[in-house]
Amino acid sequence: MGKAPSSSQYRSYQKTIVCRFFERGACAFGDDCRFAHPQSTNPTSSSGGPEYRHMDSRLLQGDASVAARKHRESGTHFSKRVYLYADGKEQHGHTGPGGDDDCLRSVSVMSYNILADAYAKQHSKELYSSVPGACLRWSTRARLLEKEISHWSPDIVCLQEVDRFKHIEQMLRPYGYIGRFTPRTNGRPDGLAMFWQKSKFQLDASNDVSYAQYGLRDNVAQIYALKSASPKSITLIISNIHVLFNPKRGDIKIGQVRILMDRMADMMNTRHASSAIMCGDFNSAPNSSLHSYVLTGELDFLESDRRHISGQISCTLRSTPGDGQKKTQKPSKPWKVEEIYLATGTQATGRVRHGLDVKSSYQQILGGEEPFFTTAHDKYIGTVDYIFYSNGRKEQRNPGGISISPSQILAPPPLHAITPKGLPHGFWPSDHVSLLTHFDISYNDA
Repeated sequence: MGKAPSSSQYRSYQKTIVCRFFERGACAFGDDCRFAHPQSTNPTSSSGGPEYRHMDSRLLQGDASVAARKHRESGTHFSKRVYLYADGKEQHGHTGPGGDDDCLRSVSVMSYNILADAYAKQHSKELYSSVPGACLRWSTRARLLEKEISHWSPDIVCLQEVDRFKHIEQMLRPYGYIGRFTPRTNGRPDGLAMFWQKSKFQLDASNDVSYAQYGLRDNVAQIYALKSASPKSITLIISNIHVLFNPKRGDIKIGQVRILMDRMADMMNTRHASSAIMCGDFNSAPNSSLHSYVLTGELDFLESDRRHISGQISCTLRSTPGDGQKKTQKPSKPWKVEEIYLATGTQATGRVRHGLDVKSSYQQILGGEEPFFTTAHDKYIGTVDYIFYSNGRKEQRNPGGISISPSQILAPPPLHAITPKGLPHGFWPSDHVSLLTHFDISYNDA
């Protein structure tokens, strides 16, 4: 296997991407911005070619539905996303699945916050003021969503912010998908959905988590054991989560992730599965305390301000993603007993731990970096979505099981491809971009 791109190479790649806020004339980073500030501020001058200049002009004129339809027919906007490989190479477009008759040799997994229709309407003026109304309509976005999923054709699809499950289920059925929906509690309009190719997997066990029963708000999580349909069958544990958004409630965020990791480990034990994949919108920035907890397996949080556990407050125009715990602008508040309990499930400690050996699939390919953004709207641009994976506990391995490793990831589109208007776009159906990882499967001798 070749060498993955280094952190410096990845940062150099970011510098080739035009800063969306600079194009709007509002970037506060100045020369310290991670993205490029070209001499021309004409948004159509950096759009990558005649077709994109033409399409952007249609969007600026408000004719988004015509632009979206024209571009759906051409299908060329998918070429704006590239696969990055573990050997450092890249490839445009679709890569087919691998495998043979007896063993499943690879699996591809997509994670996608698709923006609930209810929230697109509710926050249209607050978060999407620059987005043409046609780009926010569910009918337009649903067609783009179908096009995107069918084009990349992942084996497993984990969706967040789903409030049109029946429509999506009907839409994906012709492509061989079946799925399950888990609604949020207390009357919330959305929930989670997981789909898988019925020709490749069958549902072996499920464990839906309702965080309301732990006093951890109305969020939910899905944890499924999927058994391959190949003669030499294997079981993969797949989870899907949408962590609480509120940046100030780090205690609840920790509690939600803690329970997810504990339940994942339990299902791996009960289903004798040696590998797991964790997808979702974790509402936390790279290198934040919460992100580090997932990867390292432990977090001492009493010395940290709960308002900065996720790094979201810092991930704005005036700071670097993930540095919230370093640039606290208000004095840290001491943790209350009830907050410690929500985070840990006990009042006796300010530490949480999980025993799984977890890695980020994107970090493994990008030389230790996460994607430079996974969501972009009027008030926020940064990374909050992840695909993590584990091959078991740190202290033990199943010698007769399998192990998985990321072989390729789908990079986000360049910022100039979403125009200065942000997301949703005439070509992209959500205020998030999809993540997609292909995993190679190795069979270990017993």
